[in-house]
Amino acid sequence: MRTITVELDEDVVRRAEEIAARTGMSLPALLARFVDGFVSADRDDEEDYPPTLRRLLGILPPSADESDYHRHIEERYGP
Repeated sequence: MRTITVELDEDVVRRAEEIAARTGMSLPALLARFVDGFVSADRDDEEDYPPTLRRLLGILPPSADESDYHRHIEERYGP
């Protein structure tokens, strides 16, 4: 394990802490999971990315929202 220092906007940190608390994860674990999903070598096809990540990569339009993510998960894994 390696320790790094990252500077983030205070609002981003607050929201990330809220997500981590809701999911029962530590903030470092949440960030590691996000980064791992972002750089995963297993994803050769951009269509396999969840909508939120595709929006970050510029693949989806800015109008994509959380409902798109939920729809993607349901289509991929079932209700």
